[in-house]
Amino acid sequence: MNLRLARAGHITAISPRAQVHHAYAASARRKSDRTVTDLSEIGASVMYFLRRHAPEHAHGPRLNEVMLEQKMRVFDQLRARKLQKRDVEPLLTGLRRGIDEGKSREFAKLETASAPQEAFLRFDPLRRGAVSIAGRIWQAKRLRQAARAQVAEGKTVSLFLFGPSPRYHKVSYQDGIWEQNGGLFGRSLRKGPLLQLKSFAQRLRQERARVAPLRGLNKE
Repeated sequence: MNLRLARAGHITAISPRAQVHHAYAASARRKSDRTVTDLSEIGASVMYFLRRHAPEHAHGPRLNEVMLEQKMRVFDQLRARKLQKRDVEPLLTGLRRGIDEGKSREFAKLETASAPQEAFLRFDPLRRGAVSIAGRIWQAKRLRQAARAQVAEGKTVSLFLFGPSPRYHKVSYQDGIWEQNGGLFGRSLRKGPLLQLKSFAQRLRQERARVAPLRGLNKE
């Protein structure tokens, strides 16, 4: 969308602190635990995008980067025992096959974006005020009710729910509430340590400080 707007001469906005949270589900390309099952469409999509939007001299370097990124992804899952050695070569062969397919994929015709029916509303979450609520996972029902009450007063809520385990953290957003739940000792970032031996107060302080600049929370 940004490429199309820029091509039409419109000014687009950049928000350096913006975050996009992608939900995911099992598909023909990955399992529900994100184990990769096919890389061909990634190769085809990258090649298609390069042909459409990048100068030809940039194709080779970017394809090399993609090959390396996907190899590392496959080998990381191999080390994590999500994949077996026999899976590696078929996956990488599929990636190369997809790149070749993308070289001849026909360009889809892009429809002209129609004029909006009404002006965009201003989005300014910090104006509403931001608060955080935290507790143990078994207090979830009560704390979610408290979070909804804060939203009804015009606040944006960051809700932290921790349990006594190394379970990975999950983040969701709905109706003004950012909910982060997981194990007190678990990983909250993909590249973070698997175990974090911290007290409840220490872990809450760490996670709250990490998201505070993004959500307008006061630093504590």
